Amino acid sequence: MTDTERPRGIAGWLIIPAVELTVGTFLRICMFLLLGFVTNVAFFLRPPRLYQMEELYPGYIFALGCQMAFDALLIVFQICVAASFFSRKRILPRMIIGLFVAGLAVSVFQTVWIAVVARELIETSLFVFNCIAAVKAATWIPYFLWSKRVKATFVT
Repeated sequence: MTDTERPRGIAGWLIIPAVELTVGTFLRICMFLLLGFVTNVAFFLRPPRLYQMEELYPGYIFALGCQMAFDALLIVFQICVAASFFSRKRILPRMIIGLFVAGLAVSVFQTVWIAVVARELIETSLFVFNCIAAVKAATWIPYFLWSKRVKATFVT
């Protein structure tokens, strides 16, 4: 295959991760700020209510703090991956695979951890969310490992 025939640039199936890294990052930040921080900490869990939740569910404050810290780290990592993606860095395939694996691992860990702290069964919606994350990782990781377009755009 000559250079003129090789797939180059952010096109084809790479459009989907490009949208995910732009729109998805923006939505993740909004959800973190609005649903995570504002709802849980500022309004719902002011000190008297927060301490009541800790009495009912020992470890709740620690679990909530860790959940917010993991989400913040994922946002920072996702921004770094987006920057590498659009500047076509050679390390991008490994970074995006790391993002998929970290996102799935953190999601499953948070779901199980909250269920253990709350001593309740995992909600169906959380289970479905984790399954969607697993399918997304199982789809995109092989693509970023073996795609000719990925190799032409980011590796060579």
